[in-house]
Amino acid sequence: MNVHCKKLSSLLVAFLLTVPPAVSMAAESTVTIADIHASPVTANKVFRDVGNHWAANAIYSMTQYGIISGYDENIFKPGNSITREELSALLARSFSLEWADMPEVTSYQDVQPDRWSASYIEAVKGIFPDPSIKEASAEFLPAAAVTREEFAVALVKVMGYSPQKLQNPDILSTSFRDVDKITEAYRNDIALAVELKLVQGQSGNMFAPQALISRAEVASLLYRAIQLSVQEEADLLKIVTLSIPEQTANGTFEISGSAPSGTIVVINGLAAKMEADGSFRMPLRMGQEGTYNIVAAVTVPQQRVRFIRKKITYQLADPQISVFGLSSVVTKNNVELTGKVSDPASELLPVFYIGDEEVSLNKYGEFYKKMDLEEGNNTFVLKAVTNKGRFATVTKVVKFSPPAPVLTISDIAKTTKSSTITVSGTVKDINDEDVEVYLNGEYLDVDDNLGTFSKTFTLSNGPNTITVSAQNKYSKISTVVKTIELTFD
Repeated sequence: MNVHCKKLSSLLVAFLLTVPPAVSMAAESTVTIADIHASPVTANKVFRDVGNHWAANAIYSMTQYGIISGYDENIFKPGNSITREELSALLARSFSLEWADMPEVTSYQDVQPDRWSASYIEAVKGIFPDPSIKEASAEFLPAAAVTREEFAVALVKVMGYSPQKLQNPDILSTSFRDVDKITEAYRNDIALAVELKLVQGQSGNMFAPQALISRAEVASLLYRAIQLSVQEEADLLKIVTLSIPEQTANGTFEISGSAPSGTIVVINGLAAKMEADGSFRMPLRMGQEGTYNIVAAVTVPQQRVRFIRKKITYQLADPQISVFGLSSVVTKNNVELTGKVSDPASELLPVFYIGDEEVSLNKYGEFYKKMDLEEGNNTFVLKAVTNKGRFATVTKVVKFSPPAPVLTISDIAKTTKSSTITVSGTVKDINDEDVEVYLNGEYLDVDDNLGTFSKTFTLSNGPNTITVSAQNKYSKISTVVKTIELTFD
């Protein structure tokens, strides 16, 4: 088996026909969490130049899988060719080959270490056909367009197939009229690709080995390869276990599993450290939110590389706001807003606001704020914002219904022979310290500290009505009416 096949890691995911430089992955030697290289899935994209193209189904299926993308302005350029360095990056990402971030010295004279594709080209060395069948070739020709035969060979090698698997050695000569045009060193690999239906010929029983392969053809052929791998994955899962969470709220997650002794597992370009009992654990981290494809390339001893495909969604959790013991209806003109704020995705506390005012939190994320109320409904919007820009709002409505003052009048006899009477009492109000008190419409002075009042009232002969009223600043009124009759012997 080709040594590079042992480097492969997960399914055909990260298929990007436009290939910008990759985000680097951290080395596991110094960290317990490695940065995983995977592109977020983007679905439902429509390309203006695909329309009813023969490869439209493959192109859009791969787009929905999050494997393929196009150019700016929603174009795909299906008829364009693909360069050797673009295909190198595509193969390295699609099959998650192991690659260094930037090699200090490359294997080719025409590939400098600072070239965006240098690490990919190194990764596919031994998989991607050399531009010359001579082993001493010192050039890679990164900008050269890829031919159909080069792609077929690369696909067979990257999928881990061995020429020994070929059942019909005459398949090329019986299928195509231009076999003599196929590079002799490539014929066994191409025969196997045809036999496995990884590639097919063109009209007129021609393989057209030297013709340039188009972006549409690459999309179609890789889509077919994914479809062919479905049953293989099911068979593989009978002897290999792989556990990946469906979602993470903070960008970190762990992949774990087990495999037969001697198995090689590479996950999105990172080789898993296998324990003696065949188990493995790999903590990973994603850089931004999205749904990611995870591809595990599994090489069981004496078998070719096969792939297990999974997806995981990284969605930051919104901060949480809890409000403690707040009544929806109160009679006091202020309320204490207390509660707790937290960010499930981080140990850092969010920034917290009540309305437009930032409110401080203690080290436990707890808050306390006394708020004045207006009569009627009072709406408070509580907002927490994390350092990642996630936010949560909680709206609380408190209805303030101010009560009338509590007015107490001292006992007054029903009859009296005295022409005067002293009316006294107390007034209390939980929201107003300056309640106004009136005796038969006449304003009375009220003691500011005790809330007491007293007034001597002259009676008329016969029945007398005494009305004492108290009014607070919310125009709530309490009234006490007493009747006393002045009599003479």
